[in-house]
Amino acid sequence: MNSNLFHRPPTPRPSNWRKAVSIISITAIGMLAVTLGDMRDIPKSRGQGIALGGYMKGVRGPGERALVAGAASFLGEHIVDQLLLKGYKVVGTVRKESNPRSTSFKKRFSRELASGQLTLKSVDLTDSIAVSRIFGDEGFESVFCVASPFLLKEDVTDHEAQIVQPMIELTETLIKGCIEHKIPNVIYTSSTAAVRGPGDLPRNGVYFTSEDWNSKSQRNEPAQAYQWAKTRAERLARVACEENGISFSSMLPSFLLGPVARLDIVKQPIPSPTSPSLRVFQDWVRGEKKCESRLICDVRDCARAHILAAEKLGDNPEIRRIIVGHQTRTSGSSIASWIREALPDSRASFDASWVSPIAMGQIEMETLDGLHRIGIEELTEPYQTVIDTCRSLGSLE
Repeated sequence: MNSNLFHRPPTPRPSNWRKAVSIISITAIGMLAVTLGDMRDIPKSRGQGIALGGYMKGVRGPGERALVAGAASFLGEHIVDQLLLKGYKVVGTVRKESNPRSTSFKKRFSRELASGQLTLKSVDLTDSIAVSRIFGDEGFESVFCVASPFLLKEDVTDHEAQIVQPMIELTETLIKGCIEHKIPNVIYTSSTAAVRGPGDLPRNGVYFTSEDWNSKSQRNEPAQAYQWAKTRAERLARVACEENGISFSSMLPSFLLGPVARLDIVKQPIPSPTSPSLRVFQDWVRGEKKCESRLICDVRDCARAHILAAEKLGDNPEIRRIIVGHQTRTSGSSIASWIREALPDSRASFDASWVSPIAMGQIEMETLDGLHRIGIEELTEPYQTVIDTCRSLGSLE
């Protein structure tokens, strides 16, 4: 059991640093058509219960239908896997069924694809007509919006075209489909990048919580474009769903690590990961970059949180925003040591001169309340997550 997770943070001290902010109210139609401005134009979440009516109901398990947008992603595969194990009927979207990631996905999930429990759809999630067709063909109780452009800075030549616009467009398209087809529950994969930006301070003056929002990242700063777009997209999705009576919850994982789903089913190598966190981890293993301290989130825990939130959301509209992962950082020296333990030939090391902005053992992001609310009592230890990630690397091309 993880002692960090179950150590309740101290009662926050009053803080006078935060200035009052205006609450901007917009209609759902206006929201979906809004011209993206700077971060100050984003409507603020009130953090209060909201009366959701009409067609809201929680997913209850076996036989229910769920859509996973971004099924072949690192996190998406685990959500699909866990949904199938629980008896759900799943439709997953991929960009192209012929690309290596999708081909590998189909091999690992061939049994459920053959039985019809899982269906795969190739679709451009920014194409509103194609997305609407998927919603029209299937009746979903829940939609998991996992798909998201996230590139390492060395892969980005135009952050507006490669990150910002696709993020906003695919979110708007998916949420419009949910509204048009009266989807009861939407689970949106956000990120701790939407909790804080460079220079942001926690509202309570002590540690960040799900009530905090990134207010500093700038759209026109290449290094901050992903954080800006993720925050913007999450807020837009939340407002649209809540104003249309759809139960909405966002999951905010930290640094995602863990094994690739269903590695034991296929014998041939898995395509190299497109997940930025796994790519960074690979660089650590190879010694191409120094290991750094991280707030670690095991991908299996994150997938479980998504599903539990969907199952409980209809009965508990307060499950609105949940940070997933450990509350304290794991040091770069520990990560490097664990990597070398699992992979003796690894060149993993850490920069001893680098000083973490957050002291080791200090609670950085409070995750306890939200995770307990959806029924998660224990998280995978960072050590086990790192070891399992190392073991999966041997199956990657």
